[in-house]
Amino acid sequence: MRRYYTSFVARLPLSGKLKVHQLAFGVYTARDPGEAEMRFRSFARTIVVSHIGHALQLVLVAWALTFPAPSWVRSFFSLYALANILALSVQVPLDLRVRRRYRSGRYARRVHEFKPGPVGDAVFATCFTFGGQIAFNVLLYVFVVRVL
Repeated sequence: MRRYYTSFVARLPLSGKLKVHQLAFGVYTARDPGEAEMRFRSFARTIVVSHIGHALQLVLVAWALTFPAPSWVRSFFSLYALANILALSVQVPLDLRVRRRYRSGRYARRVHEFKPGPVGDAVFATCFTFGGQIAFNVLLYVFVVRVL
């Protein structure tokens, strides 16, 4: 069941997965302890910042939902919260799996190459994600912050 859920979230146009996937792949394909440590540190920094960012956005959404606003704004805030929950619910298990792999001391025997997806998909995911963040911040300012 978890695999279907993860594949569903992976199909969503969210840009955070682009870099996280590449960094996790790097940890799995490291060939020696030094390379594994360097790649794991890069992955760990990125994923921790991502966890903190998504958690802070969820707190901000929860705070914004306590204020009176039109129903379409509250619906958008709820969808934004759902996107953050989906991202966190996939990133946390990935973080745990990558940490387990790093601590296992196993290394790849041959060189693997990361094959990114189509550039158009990456551009669309980036525009979709940043568009959602900009819309959230504008609506937050117009209907919540300005009211204070």
